[in-house]
Amino acid sequence: MPDMRLWMIFSLVSLALQPLWALEIMPMVGFELHNKHDLAGPRNDRMDLRTVALRGLTAAYLMGDGQVELCYTRANSAAEIQQAGGAPPDRFDVRIEQFTFNGLYLAHRDEPLQPFILIGFGATKYTPDNNRSASLKPSLALGGGAKWLWGEHFGVRADARWTPSFAPTGSHFFCDSSGSDCYALEDNGGFYRRIFLSNLQTTVGLLIRF
Repeated sequence: MPDMRLWMIFSLVSLALQPLWALEIMPMVGFELHNKHDLAGPRNDRMDLRTVALRGLTAAYLMGDGQVELCYTRANSAAEIQQAGGAPPDRFDVRIEQFTFNGLYLAHRDEPLQPFILIGFGATKYTPDNNRSASLKPSLALGGGAKWLWGEHFGVRADARWTPSFAPTGSHFFCDSSGSDCYALEDNGGFYRRIFLSNLQTTVGLLIRF
């Protein structure tokens, strides 16, 4: 009987000393999609950002039924600025980098398949390869997906995120060195299109848990 009590005490102490969180990292790949956006005239008409592949990395702490994470993604896109009056468009490459701090709620935390919802905030940086300046915009992240765990240390995660940048009507992009020649967003119609530059990311990644 004393041996049983000692074993129970040892078991309870061992459980109490287990970490309340776990570290998880995930390299990922996917695609980034963009809407077309009207530009203020009279010279410019519309800005198109090309849909391209992306890559990124997340680092997360798991706590209870949720987790918090830092997420970085990078996509090498291209911009096409349609000119008014039938003039040839301006074309240049644009590097799009996004940094977000996300919170996830995980359903079925003790099961191998774990659906989740995601909300976050951060910033998106648009860097052209010509002599125009980069643009840094606040951004959000709203989405969801699922994890599929293969064991204690590995798994896969797939998710889709709407990651709009805060860019209300009149916001300037890609100004020249003097700051006088910029592409300005026009009213795109609809509430969210008046204040956001819309992006959609779909990704899949390898989970590595410590």
